[in-house]
Amino acid sequence: MTGPISGFSPQKCCCPHKICPVDHYPFFIRSGLANIVGPKICLNNTIIMGGLINNIGRGLNIVVVKGETGEILAHRYFNVFSGGEFIMYFLKSIQIGSIVLVASYDDPAAVLTDEIIEIFAGLGSTMSGSVKKRDTWVFAGSAGILEESQFEKINNTSISKREGNIKLPSSFRAVVCIHPSTVRSQTNAMGLTGCVVVKKLEKKNICRSNNE
Repeated sequence: MTGPISGFSPQKCCCPHKICPVDHYPFFIRSGLANIVGPKICLNNTIIMGGLINNIGRGLNIVVVKGETGEILAHRYFNVFSGGEFIMYFLKSIQIGSIVLVASYDDPAAVLTDEIIEIFAGLGSTMSGSVKKRDTWVFAGSAGILEESQFEKINNTSISKREGNIKLPSSFRAVVCIHPSTVRSQTNAMGLTGCVVVKKLEKKNICRSNNE
């Protein structure tokens, strides 16, 4: 086990039911529920994006974290009105070794063009291409991971043809524990330059939201 991380101090709880191992920091990710309940993303028990601090929006809510230290590098939301060039620039600027947390809200599909789906695939996503309007989607990945993310969940809208109405999907919430100093160097199969990759991205405790 490594020693204490300089400048890092675990906090008590953004998610009271979750206790992480020593020298790990917790993430809490909750998708929005249609256009009714907004998403929430926490780092080390501090709200980074959420309704209480009024910095969320419909579409995709994204937090970028420096993997080795837990430092917040950026957080923004993107929707169809933001313009595709802005989210493209944002995603392409993510540095190798960064952790990316995503929570959907209302209509994430409008933002997910083929090119943006390809970028998310490079971050470890396998489900971004399946996200439809009003679906709920949560994702944690890493730039340079070179493998599928261990944490991703999608809940699709189901349509009842007999009733002729739409049944909205439930929101999802999840807690992720990450050791910020556990990284490794890796070279891909094509022999390109090695990258710093988050080694330990553990999927923990996926459950349906009770709108807490």
